[in-house]
Amino acid sequence: MKTLVIQKDDQNKDMYAVCYTWPSTNQIICTDVTVTAVGDDVKISFVELNGY
Repeated sequence: MKTLVIQKDDQNKDMYAVCYTWPSTNQIICTDVTVTAVGDDVKISFVELNGY
């Protein structure tokens, strides 16, 4: 996605804000994503859709 923006949370090292623009309405959608290390990989462990 051309409008995808990912920002690391300064307060929580495992949380990121992921935002993008929905094409048909130009509405900005943001989601908080928590990641967890699993061995050598990083996996999404929790997703919270903001505003819904």
